[in-house]
Formats: sequence, structure tokens, C-alpha cells
Amino acid sequence: MTARFASNLLVLILGAVLAPAHFIFSAEAVRWITFGTGAAATIVVAAAFLVRGRGPAQRALDVLMALTGAWTAASALVFGASTIGWLALGEGGALATLGVFGLVVHEVVMERPLRVVDRQVAPEAQVAPDGLAFTPPQRPAQVPVAPWPS
Repeated sequence: MTARFASNLLVLILGAVLAPAHFIFSAEAVRWITFGTGAAATIVVAAAFLVRGRGPAQRALDVLMALTGAWTAASALVFGASTIGWLALGEGGALATLGVFGLVVHEVVMERPLRVVDRQVAPEAQVAPDGLAFTPPQRPAQVPVAPWPS
């Protein structure tokens, strides 16, 4: 698992946990869950940002994720209890959406070229209906059979 995939998946999970918190926990619990989630998302993305080879699209998403995480942590300490609940819902949705976009970018940038390389390495390979390359089974050579004596 690459750092790109792991950071995007963690941000997606953090956002998915934060979004329904307003409907499950008390206002003070939501405040601290929101603060912890925002801080965790910011730390995860900042640590992953240091990894080389993330590409410009992922770097842009990293900046958006870090800003959203920092805003989430700061808003949890600034706004009132009733406002925090609805902000947590929106911020959790935003983090989850950015995590999904990051996973899609990871798929397009990292995984798709590997499939193209597989097709170039094995030119006799065919493409299955699901888009994956496979090599058809080889038929056994025909063995000449002697005619029946007459």
C-alpha cells in the first residue's frame, strides 16, 4: 500500500466518522471529536505530503485536505455548540469527499499505467470484459495420427 493510498483512505475514514457524529453524540463530545478528527486529518496529510512522487494533482488535494482539516480543528474550538454539530456534518462530508477524490486520482495516476504496461509487455494478451489483460490458454500442438491399416 502506497502512502498516497493510505493517506487518502485515512482522510476518507475520518470524514465518514465525523459526518454523523452530530446525530450520535452530545454537543461537547462532538466538539472534541471534531477537533480530534481535524487535527488527525491535518497530521496525516502533512506527513504524507513529505513523501516524494505524489504528483501535482495529489499535492493539490493534499493542500485542500490539510486546509479543511485545520479549519475543522479550529472551528471546533471557536464556534458554539449548536453550530459545531452542523459544521461537523459539513466538514466530515468535505473530508470524505476529498478522500474519495484522492483515491480516484490514485487509481488514475498509479494503477492505470500498470495495466497499460502489462498490455505492452504481453502483446498477445487480450482484454477481458472487465478491462484487465489476460493471456489466452495455449492449445496443445496437433499430433499427427497414423491412418488405420487397411
